Amino acid sequence: MVPSYTYPILVIDGECMLCNKLVNVIIEYEKEQDLTFTSLSSSFYQQLKSNRNIPENIDSIVYISKDQYYFESDAAIQVSKHLTYPLRALYYSKYVPKNIRDYFYRIIARNRKKWFGTTYNCTRIKPENRRRFIL
Repeated sequence: MVPSYTYPILVIDGECMLCNKLVNVIIEYEKEQDLTFTSLSSSFYQQLKSNRNIPENIDSIVYISKDQYYFESDAAIQVSKHLTYPLRALYYSKYVPKNIRDYFYRIIARNRKKWFGTTYNCTRIKPENRRRFIL
């Protein structure tokens, strides 16, 4: 059975402390409270990934809209559109050439668990936000 959900969906590495902290920041600074969250390891994402032909080798954030998916720095830019200022200003990084943005994104993504640690407990979800998480 597929859980009910709404787009856009942000897929994170549920074991990464940086990713978990970023979800908390996103929830706090989100304008419309319209993002849905799931993890890379969830069966829901595995099914969605095969239905959307999302590459297997993506191991950091994925932003999925109704019609498209984004990863690496493009996913971060898409998320920034949902935030209030000053974090919304990250959207303007879209004017930096993609190869440069992705270069720095990959350095952080490759080292995120070493630098920020891991957890086997997903982000602490407040009761009012539970409906937004597909676990």
